[in-house]
Amino acid sequence: MLETILVSIIIAFLTTLVTATFAYFGYWRQAAAELKKDLANRFNEQKWKAYQEFMIMQSRSTNIMRPESAEIRIALLLTASDDVIEAFNEYISLSFQKDKVEERHHKIGAMIAAMRRDLGCDTKLTHEDLWKIFNSISEL
Repeated sequence: MLETILVSIIIAFLTTLVTATFAYFGYWRQAAAELKKDLANRFNEQKWKAYQEFMIMQSRSTNIMRPESAEIRIALLLTASDDVIEAFNEYISLSFQKDKVEERHHKIGAMIAAMRRDLGCDTKLTHEDLWKIFNSISEL
């Protein structure tokens, strides 16, 4: 009889211990997932800001290098995906060649498409569509 009570107490204790352990690890796993999600959201906010500032800067039709231009390029370097940086480099390599206007338009459209993908947008717009929208903004 005493053995039965002792076994019941041990089983109850082990059940409680196992349940508490799983609850503890579940809580910390959920907290870690929420922290990771929060950090990703903050990073995407920084990306959005950098992309937005870059687009505003590029829409101004001047060739003057302003101090904020360097800050925006640094922000792009730190936050942009590899695809965006590659598209940016391709655009910059053509930006000073006056005879390659159509190719520049294609490259900036490609860069905008890469930015949209990096921000999580699925897009079916072509580089030309994106260039037309961007160009209409810079004409305002």
